[in-house]
Amino acid sequence: MRVLITGIAGFVGSHLAEYALKKNAEIFGTILPNEPLNNIAHIKNQLTLFKCDITDAKKLELAVKKSKPDFVFHLAAQSSVTHSWKIPQKTMQVNVIGTTNLLESLHRYTPSARVLLASSREVYGKVKKSDLPIKEKQPAKPANPYGISKLAMEFLGMQYYYKYGLEAIIMRSFNLTGPRRPASFACSDWAEQLAEIELGLKEPKIEIGVVTALRDFTDVRDAVRAYWLAIQKCNPAEPYNLCSGKALKMKKVLEMILALSDRDIKVVRDEKKVVKIDV
Repeated sequence: MRVLITGIAGFVGSHLAEYALKKNAEIFGTILPNEPLNNIAHIKNQLTLFKCDITDAKKLELAVKKSKPDFVFHLAAQSSVTHSWKIPQKTMQVNVIGTTNLLESLHRYTPSARVLLASSREVYGKVKKSDLPIKEKQPAKPANPYGISKLAMEFLGMQYYYKYGLEAIIMRSFNLTGPRRPASFACSDWAEQLAEIELGLKEPKIEIGVVTALRDFTDVRDAVRAYWLAIQKCNPAEPYNLCSGKALKMKKVLEMILALSDRDIKVVRDEKKVVKIDV
């Protein structure tokens, strides 16, 4: 079994690579030209890597030709909601044009491959309490550039399935967390700040954004198992939610993290960490 993972050195990609190795898959992955490989350093010798920005159609095409994948997990993305407001053009370039480049290469050179498109709960946008828990039939009304880019990615996957028969599986992941999650995301940011406080590298103060939002968390190690099952079992061109089904207030998450320390830690709101439109 030949598996191609775009964004293999990222948070989810590295965990998926570990899991796929246990399934005896031959693994190929795309990485950015100057991307740190800390997340996959321990398994790098078992992978075939392509230095390839997915916005570079020619290089991505070459990666597809050489890997000849049976399964493709498309994880490479600009994945920050906050950053999507700051760099909307880049977000669209990576998440929409990059996806188009991948789907076009697959349909031309490995049309029998199945591809899993890692979408997001952000496609739903703001949802009324009466509509919770969110089902796949909930109308998509993304409230930020990132969510818009992911919805566009889904439509591209559907288009390539209906037009060319390329089997694209759509997974709408809710909040994933776990080891290697970047500090640009709240849970990791707070945990990192706490660790610095415990090590005496920071005063006993944690800066936060909004903590009133509800989030549905899944451990990344459970998520990659779900991805593996989905690419084999799920129907193409149909969205699937990947979540626990349980909502947790971010304030509760913060309290859980603070409880790990015996120190008296001050919590301060930092406007720079506030997402202007939250869902």
